[in-house]
Amino acid sequence: MKKAFGFLCVLGILIFLVGCRQNPVTPSKVPITTETAVSTSTQTTNETAVSVSTQIINGTSVSAAVEGTSKATVPASDKTTTGFAVFVSIQVTNTTALIDGGIATVQGQSTAPSLKIDLDSVNIGTVKCFNGAFSYQVDITALSGGWHYIRFYDQASAAEDGVWVNKLDGPSVLVSKKDVDVANTARTQNYKSRYKQWWDDNYSPTGIYFGSYGQRSGASARVKFDDDQIPLVLYNGDEWIYNPTTIAQRALSYYRGDLKSGESDYDNFLKIARWLAGHQEENGSFPYAFAFTYYDITIPTNWVSGMAQGQLLSVYARAYGLTKDPYYLIKGQQCLNFMINDHHSAAGGCKVTIKDFTDLSPALKPYENDVLFDEYIFEPEPYVLNGNLFALIGLYDWASVATAAHGAADAQNAFSQGCQAIEVLLPYYDYHGYTAYDLLQYYPPAYGPNFTSTYAHDYHIVLLNSLAEITGNSVFRKYCDLFVSYSNAAN
Repeated sequence: MKKAFGFLCVLGILIFLVGCRQNPVTPSKVPITTETAVSTSTQTTNETAVSVSTQIINGTSVSAAVEGTSKATVPASDKTTTGFAVFVSIQVTNTTALIDGGIATVQGQSTAPSLKIDLDSVNIGTVKCFNGAFSYQVDITALSGGWHYIRFYDQASAAEDGVWVNKLDGPSVLVSKKDVDVANTARTQNYKSRYKQWWDDNYSPTGIYFGSYGQRSGASARVKFDDDQIPLVLYNGDEWIYNPTTIAQRALSYYRGDLKSGESDYDNFLKIARWLAGHQEENGSFPYAFAFTYYDITIPTNWVSGMAQGQLLSVYARAYGLTKDPYYLIKGQQCLNFMINDHHSAAGGCKVTIKDFTDLSPALKPYENDVLFDEYIFEPEPYVLNGNLFALIGLYDWASVATAAHGAADAQNAFSQGCQAIEVLLPYYDYHGYTAYDLLQYYPPAYGPNFTSTYAHDYHIVLLNSLAEITGNSVFRKYCDLFVSYSNAAN
């Protein structure tokens, strides 16, 4: 009996096992990781994730503003035996940062166990992911100058992300793929060939000012004119305020003349020039009588601007050139003296050093005392490129027209100092397809590069062109030509 019972038990087990093999238990549809999606299709999905993170790159803390996440499914040939596709997520978390020492450190997150790495389309290895994160260092010392792309990807799913590295003589730059993509989108959206209309190969301190200001417009929802035909600009919903830059540009548009007839309106130009001189403060400043918010930073009422002071100098230089009236020499010298005075001094001014930026890299320390005349002045300094270039043009105009007794040498010295500082900073506005408005994206917490202006890139081109001709500076010419190539690529 015992032998028969044992035989029956063994036989029952064998029958059960055979049945299980023919009818396997269906596994539960649980994602393999928290980022895994289960699907019966092989459709590729690309999504964008927004997150904020902080990492250390060569001793510099950088806060990420916006990162992109690439997600894709495994192709049909790589499906699991259950027939379900797996989504792979790759997200590089770097933001714009300076690279010291020749090592680019790339950090990110991925649901893949490992990723392949290409440098300029050539595979250079793989990186493993631990707990959904990866970090990889790329030696860029042997790279040629210019832009290079480091790509991280999962070959099976086609998911990828990456960073761009701009190899420079000074500190190089690491930029996320997403920011370069945004820059190129902005270029395409803003492109109107305007730099070609504004281009001036023979700029003169007493000649026509840059082309856009010849296109005078009438009243609008934000601009009206007082009884003397001086423009006022609407701020804060219900305040009509005299903006010195707007008024100076109006004067310069009369000096340039009507685009169709080519005839200048010197009467209206001189009328506005005298109004500006009469409303300038005794200390030479022309403050803005309203608070201004830049990003999330509010600049209090009565702030001053190097761009405004510079464009006033451009008006006074032309007014004196037309009239030889010493009144404009006096007012121009007052304007200049305030402009080139240290902003942080008791008397105030528009002169700032580039130390806020050079503090980001030991290699830039020799330039920390170089000076500029910024458009917006607060901490940390934004170093708005078009505003600083307009300020330099104003200094050049005054140095060329004023007498020795009215600040010609001081203007020339300030112009030379400002050109030296721009030469140091210029490579860091470059985003491989477009130019950033300022340099705030390099500071922690990073604001992200500003590509919102619809005119700044074009003015970067025309102002650099004129400054290159004035100075013979090869760096100005190099970046003018590079930025032109970006605009031409939008065709």
